[in-house]
Amino acid sequence: MERIKATHEARFSAVEETISKRFETQFPDATDGLVATKPTTLVGLRQVFGDEAFSDEDVATETPKLAAYADKLANVPEVYRDFMCQVLARCVKIDSWRFDRPSVPCQDLIAALNIDDRELIETVGLLNGYGLASFDEDFNDRTLVTIYDPGDLVRWCDITHFCDARGVPLERVVVDVSFGLLDT
Repeated sequence: MERIKATHEARFSAVEETISKRFETQFPDATDGLVATKPTTLVGLRQVFGDEAFSDEDVATETPKLAAYADKLANVPEVYRDFMCQVLARCVKIDSWRFDRPSVPCQDLIAALNIDDRELIETVGLLNGYGLASFDEDFNDRTLVTIYDPGDLVRWCDITHFCDARGVPLERVVVDVSFGLLDT
């Protein structure tokens, strides 16, 4: 009886394994191949802003936060990381920082990125689910898209300034999730 049971279970186990492998090859997760680089020293960022801008203690507390943000961002599909990058670039272009946070009016994004309001709502909703962005309102009752900063002291305004000063495309940090560039 035990032999019959073992034979029966082995037959179905093999089928389950075959189905699982077929599913994995038909529907690979595009984020699996992305390896986020994480900062450890912030040497490059400190060179751009001056050593006094970020103390050794600041580096010690911020690098784990930046690493956690990079890990979170690495799980986001590329199309949404690209959207985040475009919002950040638009923020720089139109100087739309709200309390030093990147916040761009929705109507501006709809026109500039040539997207409709449904697509904007879905995209920001997805990013909100990852804890990366949300809708906000300003004092003029305009709805904004706000991208959350990766750290308490290292904010997107700092990273965009770093990229500009070093000639590093913002896409390298956001889309490629190369936060390790802040060390160079």
